[in-house]
Amino acid sequence: MMLASLFILLMKIHLTAQDFNYKFSTATDNYQELNGSKVVSSDPQYLVATNIPIGFKFNFLGKSFDSLRIEPNLTLVFGNDRSYSFSLFNMFITPGVDTLPIQPSISYQVKSNGSKQILKLQFKQCAFDNGKEIGYANFQIWLYEENGKIEYRFGTNKFTADRIQNIRFISGPYNALYNYANPPAGSIYGQLINGSAASPVLSNLNTVQDIKYVIGYPVANTVYVYSKI
Repeated sequence: MMLASLFILLMKIHLTAQDFNYKFSTATDNYQELNGSKVVSSDPQYLVATNIPIGFKFNFLGKSFDSLRIEPNLTLVFGNDRSYSFSLFNMFITPGVDTLPIQPSISYQVKSNGSKQILKLQFKQCAFDNGKEIGYANFQIWLYEENGKIEYRFGTNKFTADRIQNIRFISGPYNALYNYANPPAGSIYGQLINGSAASPVLSNLNTVQDIKYVIGYPVANTVYVYSKI
């Protein structure tokens, strides 16, 4: 009985250890493709959970990490611990399709920003469907050493208007191991944006019923900014 009680207590401590203290805003900045970045996958359809060195200690949800992995459903998992996750789209990634040859890839590089650094992840000519329809998107994720800020930067896309209208995605930090079927009262297991892709808002999550989607897809040069309060 004592062991069982201890296990339950440890689980509660583990599940409530994250510090969900983000605020959300949008901005505009010219999208620039990375040059000389290291390729993680040249065929996003077969992306595996690859560990990527962050290049510095990155504070995420109250804990420091020096590595992350990109899962096939476009979720970042920090330090091989799914309780520290960041959803990019929560849709399985595939190579983009065009009438002319293209070269879809996922890559990263660490760049200096004054005395601190930024990890930049780039998703080039990627799509989120079965790969049969013409279309792709370009986007990047930036992690800032200085203040723990996360930026989601959108480049050009080649989706049809009908495709964009039907896109529904989830984005933000969350605990992927949380027991959201029976959560403790008042607990938070994530912060996800929802609403129009042009002007989404950030909401706290307590149960699975709280999950709402971003509708559509941001125009080029849009920046989603997750800053710590």
